Amino acid sequence: MALTRLLAAAVGLVLGATVSADVIKTDNLVVQGNQCLGTDCVSGETFTDHSFVLKENNDRIRWLDTSATTEAVRRNLEGGYLDSELGNSWRVEANESSNGGDNRFYIQLYGTDKAAVISDGTAPDYDCSDPFNPVVNGTIPAGQPAETMNCQPLVDYARLTSVELSSSANGGVAIGGDSELTNGEVSVGNDSALRRLTQVASAIAQTDVVIKSQMEASLISEQLASADDIEAMLDDIESQIIALELQVFGAPNGGNGGGGAGHWLLFGLLPLLWLRSRRR
Repeated sequence: MALTRLLAAAVGLVLGATVSADVIKTDNLVVQGNQCLGTDCVSGETFTDHSFVLKENNDRIRWLDTSATTEAVRRNLEGGYLDSELGNSWRVEANESSNGGDNRFYIQLYGTDKAAVISDGTAPDYDCSDPFNPVVNGTIPAGQPAETMNCQPLVDYARLTSVELSSSANGGVAIGGDSELTNGEVSVGNDSALRRLTQVASAIAQTDVVIKSQMEASLISEQLASADDIEAMLDDIESQIIALELQVFGAPNGGNGGGGAGHWLLFGLLPLLWLRSRRR
């Protein structure tokens, strides 16, 4: 009897204990109610008008396509770099995970495995003889593995940010791999990676972007207007030349030296006559 009670108590403890294990369901899963996923979800969660909630201090969603191909990439970091592969894994991230990190929204190509960070010759070399007070003891030679402040190998994921949105009131938007985010601006590249905006409609409002065809049309209009002004000036000069020609060549040859004065006047009109011939 005592043994029976002991076995029953043991079974009760086993059945009452919290079981933590992966659950694999090979059939469809249908949830008709709202859902909350994350360590900060609580009993009696308030959903309001949200049917699905991710709730914790570091929200991440990963898409992993096991059939997609990858390509080798190098990610430059402060003090070093890492070589890995990207192309089959995407991640959506809400706010940076580090303490004091930026409140931003990211869409990134993300590596599936961590890779060793290699020093570029400037990575700090820590002395951990006192584990509670590590100090920098020079730098790690280029090509050697970098390390953390605890003198452990430094590893990280390769990533390429494709979309980045700032949450500040005057925040910016960065679109395209490694585009630089600047408050109050929309960026599609950086100093070493310039990109073009294509398929853009013509500007209408005062704050719209002017496209190349509009700029060219405006320049052509200005050039045509300038050409019309020059044409009018040349017409006026030509009429004056014709009037002077009549005065010079239409004057009598006789008189006291009048012909000599006419020739001097004609000599002075030669530049205008040359301009007239050039225009024609």
